[in-house]
Amino acid sequence: MKAWSITAHAMRQMRRGMIGWRCGLAMLAGWMIALYPTIRDNDSMSQLVASYPPAVRNLFNLDDFTTGVGYLRAEVFSFVLPLLLTIAAAFWGADAIAGEEEDGTLDLLLTHPISRRRIVLEKAMAMSSAVMLTTLAMALVLFPGTKIVRLDVATSHLAATLVACALLALTYGALALAVGAATGRTGVARGATIVAVVASYLISALAGLVPWLRNLRPLSPWFHALGVDPLHSGFRYLHLLALAIGSVVLVAAACELLERREPA
Repeated sequence: MKAWSITAHAMRQMRRGMIGWRCGLAMLAGWMIALYPTIRDNDSMSQLVASYPPAVRNLFNLDDFTTGVGYLRAEVFSFVLPLLLTIAAAFWGADAIAGEEEDGTLDLLLTHPISRRRIVLEKAMAMSSAVMLTTLAMALVLFPGTKIVRLDVATSHLAATLVACALLALTYGALALAVGAATGRTGVARGATIVAVVASYLISALAGLVPWLRNLRPLSPWFHALGVDPLHSGFRYLHLLALAIGSVVLVAAACELLERREPA
C-alpha cells in the first residue's frame, strides 16, 4: 500500500463534513466580527457591562468588552468557536478508528500487509489536516474581517490565538482517537471526549472564582490554549508545546491500544 494512502482515503471520506464545518465556522466568525461596529463606542453597552458583578465579568472576560481585543476574546474565542472546532475534531477522531470498526471496514483494512500503528498514525494525520484546514478557513475570514471593521488587534496575537485553538482541537481529537481505539465505539469516544472538553473548560474558567480549582488549572488543555490570553500576550510557546506534547502522547496511546485489542 502506498505511503499516505490511508490518509488520502480518510480525507476523501471526510470531505463533505469538512466543507460543512469550514463553511459554518467561517460564516459564524464573519457574523461575530460584523457585529462589532454596533458594540464599539456604545456607551449603553459599556454601562451595562460595568453593572455586572465582578465575578460575572471575570468568568466571561467582559472587563474590556467594547475594545477590539476584549470583544474578540469574549464573543469569538472565549467559548463558541474553540468549542465548535474541538467538537469537530472529536467527531473526526472518534470516526477514525471506531467509526471504521462499527462500519465493518477496519477488518478489511487490517487484511493489508500494514501495521496497526501505521493505520492509527495516518488516521491521526487525516484528523490533524482537517483541523488545520478548518482553522485556515476561519483565519481567511478573521484576518481581513478584523481590518475591515477596525478591530484593534495585533495580527501576530490573532495568529497565536488561532494556533492555540487548533492545538486545543487536536488534543481532543487525539483523545477521541485513543478512546475509539480502546473501545471501538464511536458514541463512547465522542461522549467521553465532550465530557473532557467541558470539564477542562470549567476548570480553566472557574479557577479565578473557586480557589481549590487553581491547582488543577495546569491540567486543563483549555487553560494552556486560551486561559493564558494569547489575544493580549501573543504566542506562549511553553503552553503551546504542552498541548502539542499532549496530542502526541494521546496518538501514541491510540497506537498501543489498537495493537493490544482485537477489533470486534
